[in-house]
Amino acid sequence: MSPTADVQNELAKLRSDLAALREEFDMVVRIARDDDGKVCNSQVRSNFVVAQALVIESESRKMRGMIGSDDDGAFISLLGKDDQTRVMVRVTGNEGTVEIFGDNNERAVHIFADENRQGNVAILSPDGIPRAIMKGMANGGAITAVGRRDSPAPSCIRATTRVKSPSYATRCWRKCLPRKQAVPSALLIRKACELVPLLPGRPAMAFLFTRPVASRPSISRPLRWGSSLSVGHVGEGENQSAAVELHDLPGFGGSIVCRDKSGEIALDLGTAGEGGAINLTNHTDGGSVHLHTNDGGGIVEAARTDSDQRILLTAAKAGALASLMGENETAAFMQMTKNGGSFGIKKGNHMQGFVGVTEDGESGTIMLTNADNTNSVNLAASKQGGRIILGSDDGTAQRASSPLK
Repeated sequence: MSPTADVQNELAKLRSDLAALREEFDMVVRIARDDDGKVCNSQVRSNFVVAQALVIESESRKMRGMIGSDDDGAFISLLGKDDQTRVMVRVTGNEGTVEIFGDNNERAVHIFADENRQGNVAILSPDGIPRAIMKGMANGGAITAVGRRDSPAPSCIRATTRVKSPSYATRCWRKCLPRKQAVPSALLIRKACELVPLLPGRPAMAFLFTRPVASRPSISRPLRWGSSLSVGHVGEGENQSAAVELHDLPGFGGSIVCRDKSGEIALDLGTAGEGGAINLTNHTDGGSVHLHTNDGGGIVEAARTDSDQRILLTAAKAGALASLMGENETAAFMQMTKNGGSFGIKKGNHMQGFVGVTEDGESGTIMLTNADNTNSVNLAASKQGGRIILGSDDGTAQRASSPLK
């Protein structure tokens, strides 16, 4: 083969290799040129980059951002003209956050979703304290603002739904600073906040909890409709509840609620209108006591929550009544009026024993029957005399009376 043919073959091979190289290069970077043939910096595109970080530069070769990743996740950092991070989008594990920073590199806005898929937005003051908080929940939403001295003095709250039963928050605001940042989280260490719905059957309200220690709620106040206070906590994890709650509800009165270690209400003291009530419940042994007063009198009730056994005491202007209810529909009662009274024992709707004195105090009666009401004894006495009536199951009755005066 002649030398000329060899050169032509080598040239053809180089052309083929160059075309293949250009094709592979275009898969990594695409470069566009201006009309004068110069490279257009704004039209340089990278299809993929295999690296831990990618720097975003301006036409003047200044860094304006960074896209990177580490073992915890990925991040996007956008810088301002002062080369300080202004926006940080971060994914850590399965959690995503968006942070916006101010002039002094202090976080000003923090957006995140908690483990219940509830959206949270916190607006922080320059000293790192959340001053405005917005939270979206399954049964409504809430917005509040925190006053001076870190006090939970909210200025605005709105919710759109009603709740069927009391629901108190069990989780504090999550840590807001990046995990590897040395400065402790202001929301977690210095002040932690929560918004929770409260009061069954009423428009959902949010409570702002302040927590000097992240895992131990200490005090709360409502964001609208009356004032309330919650102190301490009981239970662990998802079963946490406020230990003591104090409520002031306009038009209804006030109440104090204490919960046992399981989170159930053990003591409830309240006022409503002209009266008040006290409820004590032992959810472990099944006993309860209820005391209630109003303008008509008072009621005391002791009962078992797991059976029909109960004692009921009532007092009113017209008199007093004591009732004892047992198993199998048995009951005993004692009633006292101004001049008279009575005592009876019932089985279902059937009176088996009765002793009574009339209101005028002039006569008295004693009545006894058997279980099926077939045999009875009736004794009566008045100013006119006395009588005894004996009844039997065959329908006959024997009667004996004293002479009339």
